[in-house]
Amino acid sequence: MPKTTLDLFQGTLHKTDLALKEIQDCLGLSELNQAYLTLKAVLHAIRDRVMPFEAVNLAAQLPTLIRGIYYEGWSPSKTPLKMNKAEFFNRIVDEIPFDLTCSAEDVVRAVLGSLNQFISRGELEDIKGEFPKNLSDIFPEEMSR
Repeated sequence: MPKTTLDLFQGTLHKTDLALKEIQDCLGLSELNQAYLTLKAVLHAIRDRVMPFEAVNLAAQLPTLIRGIYYEGWSPSKTPLKMNKAEFFNRIVDEIPFDLTCSAEDVVRAVLGSLNQFISRGELEDIKGEFPKNLSDIFPEEMSR
């Protein structure tokens, strides 16, 4: 039986909800909205740090709703933004409108961990390759997919 539009929306809502809850639990956030804002800040920092071609390849693997969050406000002609480790983490912290109780590095790891199930190992390696060596260690070594 073919899937209906409602089925497709429910699927992406479910996947997004699971990812947000994982971020919330991992970081001990009090509200799911905080997990959403955290996800958004990390996705935008990664998206803007890599070449547009790689940004699009990564987006293609994300659930539809998370892909929309990822693309929100993107200006491909202004990327990639070269950021060192401190600039990358500062950008994330600056975009999160609440006080973090953990490091920006922990935030990035929590978000990437929640997206682990959607991103292939090959794509992760491509994205890692766009980051300086001292920043590429934030990416998970093992992928679940």
